[in-house]
Amino acid sequence: MHTVLLRGLNTAWLSQLHEAPGTLYFPPEAVHSDTNGASLVITALHHPYNWFSPQNGRELRKRVEEFSDIVLTGHEHDFTVRAQRGGRGEVNTYLEGAALQGPQKSQAASTRS
Repeated sequence: MHTVLLRGLNTAWLSQLHEAPGTLYFPPEAVHSDTNGASLVITALHHPYNWFSPQNGRELRKRVEEFSDIVLTGHEHDFTVRAQRGGRGEVNTYLEGAALQGPQKSQAASTRS
């Protein structure tokens, strides 16, 4: 029997309206090492690593990659798919998300600007 663990990290919990890259923080220890024997571990986080302070982003990336097979990120709305092999032999596939809407700004998004 195969099991999938879907882990969501709320990286927006300290986010602000006019945030800047390199300023966010997320505790790496919040990425639990216990995967309950899952055959596939998918971790979703809204912000890519460059939005966190440099040291925090490195620690978070290492922790996520150690315990995840697939990593989903968003925020920048630039679609990318890539696979990588880490120094400890871990293999990760990244899917970095594009906007769900088309190229036009949605009505709600344009009223927030």
